[in-house]
Amino acid sequence: MLSYEGMELRDERKRINLHLESSRARLWMLTLVLAVGALYAARLLQRGWVPFDEGALAQSAERCLHGELPHREFDEIYTGGLSYLNAASFKVFGENLASPRYVLYAFLLVWIPAVYFVASRFSSGAVASAVTLLAVAWSVPNYSAALPSWYNLFFATFGGAALMRYIEVDRPLWIFFAGLCGGISFLFKLSGLYFIAGVLLFFLFKNQTTLGGLPLSRVAAVLWRIFTWVSVTAYSGLFLAVVGKDFSAGGLLYLVAPTLAIGIAILRREWTSNPDRASVGRFWRELLLFSAGVAFPVALFLVPYALSGSLAKFYYGVFVLPGKRFAYISQHPPLIRLLHGAVLDVAFVMAAFRAAPKVKKVVGTALLVVTPVLVALARAETAVYRAEWGAIWMVLPVTVVFGVALLIRLPDRISPRNQQRIFLLLSVCASCSLIQFPYGAAIYFVYVAPLALLAATALIYVAKTHSKRLLVAAYCFCLLYVTFDVTPGFLYQMGDKYSRNKQTARLNLPRAGGLRVLPASAQEYEALASILSSHMRGDYIYATPDCPEVYFLAGRLNPTRTLFDFLDSAENRTARILSAIHAHDVRLVVLNRDPYFSGPVPSDLRTALENEFPNRADTAQFEVRWKP
Repeated sequence: MLSYEGMELRDERKRINLHLESSRARLWMLTLVLAVGALYAARLLQRGWVPFDEGALAQSAERCLHGELPHREFDEIYTGGLSYLNAASFKVFGENLASPRYVLYAFLLVWIPAVYFVASRFSSGAVASAVTLLAVAWSVPNYSAALPSWYNLFFATFGGAALMRYIEVDRPLWIFFAGLCGGISFLFKLSGLYFIAGVLLFFLFKNQTTLGGLPLSRVAAVLWRIFTWVSVTAYSGLFLAVVGKDFSAGGLLYLVAPTLAIGIAILRREWTSNPDRASVGRFWRELLLFSAGVAFPVALFLVPYALSGSLAKFYYGVFVLPGKRFAYISQHPPLIRLLHGAVLDVAFVMAAFRAAPKVKKVVGTALLVVTPVLVALARAETAVYRAEWGAIWMVLPVTVVFGVALLIRLPDRISPRNQQRIFLLLSVCASCSLIQFPYGAAIYFVYVAPLALLAATALIYVAKTHSKRLLVAAYCFCLLYVTFDVTPGFLYQMGDKYSRNKQTARLNLPRAGGLRVLPASAQEYEALASILSSHMRGDYIYATPDCPEVYFLAGRLNPTRTLFDFLDSAENRTARILSAIHAHDVRLVVLNRDPYFSGPVPSDLRTALENEFPNRADTAQFEVRWKP
């Protein structure tokens, strides 16, 4: 007979073997998900373009390669970090439009395991794999341009995964790493601050769920509560101030409600809890460490600005100049569609979590059966497509509001660790949703959709009474809908109606990188390139308005600091442009008849250009003029 020690050793070996088997199974599932996601994204990596997006990214990167400093020498439209990354991609893969997409793809491959890691905190390996595949389908394959919003999503996920790990192992290094992710995200685009804001609220909530030490004195407790209320109020006030610049009823429903819900969760718990010394001290340590992580990459990035006395230009370009976009780039989410989506989502939540078991079974079976029909109807009926998009679009605010309600109503049924995990995802999801403001086009939803999916996964984990059949049906619908109805239409029809894939023509230009675009677009830019190659002289041309892609595709330099005309100062603008043209001996100009943001070429500038560049040739969109 085995001794007690022998039995204990045998049981320990069994637990280790089970853990190893589980780890191997999860590793195999992650490998499978990574392979499937990588192949799917690779197939669509070079599909589609928005010419001015590609042009702005490429021209900024090229100017960095030539030694120019963003914001100091040219009007960088983002913070500037992405331009250096894209410049590095040109060094490695060559100066073409596909090179930044290769780097984006590499980040995607790193992001997939991070999504799996977060999902696996709330589910089995099989479920985490399914969630990860759905997250991939709703991300980069829909628009593979190397835009900074994708990097905001990536680093929000990396930072969230680091904080998940910190909750588990309580090692401060993970907080610093999360701060690094926030700082780097900000260097890609100003909206990286949204992740930082969401994490700061998470630290307040975490402090409220780790009580148990010596209580604070009465004065210290009052001061701490004042600090908490001021912090939450200031956050909500800043959020409202930003949204208030271009307010709409749809914005109130979609953006403000989740933010207010997060604030209410913190303030309500603060009202009923008694802070202690240990938790408050821990909060300040966590905040300091996270702030150090944020500050480190930002400080390094600012060194050349400080050495050249250009910090004011960086501040203006990053925090002031974007304000001009509100007048030119604004689109509100349609209120009626959001309301319809909210009704559908609430009905689904009630059926999946609150209905009787028989009702759940019947509804789940029915939804499984009709899912292929719904996906097919979306192709044929625009109204069905829009209703389905509205329901998925509203998953984010509905998830945040229901999640907060769950944390408020059932705190005793959820462990403090899980409360912290859930609130982290809810807070980051709510704050990062602001990336959809002020331009509420459908494509901006996909920059935050994976975060909403992870938050929903967390809530399903703690809500034990859900209907698995209904959730499987909802999952199948979301995957089939995005794959067969949304992705083929590209961003031009996304959220509005189904369209087959029309990005089928290869753009046959040396710097195009083999992108597949609309046949009419390929024909337009190839015709333009033919005219330019016949008449270009020297290193510089001048192209206006809002067509930075012309410079890059032609392999010529921009004599001005402007990528988009509406960002340029109106004061003495015509005189400044003509002076730059003369200083750089520009022999050819390109005039865009259909600018997306700015207005037409001012009459005085057009007259001057027509007089100085009398020869002319035309394409459908562009007017090319050159000197004799």
